[in-house]
Amino acid sequence: MERRQHDDGTVTLSSGSGVFTFATVAPGVLLVTVRGSDTGQFGTAVLDELHTAIQRFGRLALFIDARETVVTSDKHAVPGLWAAWLTEHADSLDGVHVLADDRFTSLVLDITKHVSRLRGLRVHRDLAPFEERLRAFAPAAALGTGG
Repeated sequence: MERRQHDDGTVTLSSGSGVFTFATVAPGVLLVTVRGSDTGQFGTAVLDELHTAIQRFGRLALFIDARETVVTSDKHAVPGLWAAWLTEHADSLDGVHVLADDRFTSLVLDITKHVSRLRGLRVHRDLAPFEERLRAFAPAAALGTGG
């Protein structure tokens, strides 16, 4: 796995076909863009980045653009890690919004929401409501149509 911190503060984690990009779009507001697949090759590195953001800001509004994510049905460990992390850090989160336009990915996220019992987890299937929530926390932030 490779971790790269860019001049603008954005962090990129890449391994195999998976890439996570972490951008602080406002204090306490983190936009994570996911491309490819996470079959466990990142270990806890992704969650460690989120934890670092919580330590930095105290609370975190988390926005995840998962439109280009590939979720496979035989990988239960990754959603389980996310559910455990979300449960553990629920008091530090000002909401978790995930944009996932794929039905299977949305289903996996809905199951993760149920398992974590995180009331603040919202799964969006359309870009407009996701961006509306993002702009409520960070008015200058936008994804555009290209992600």
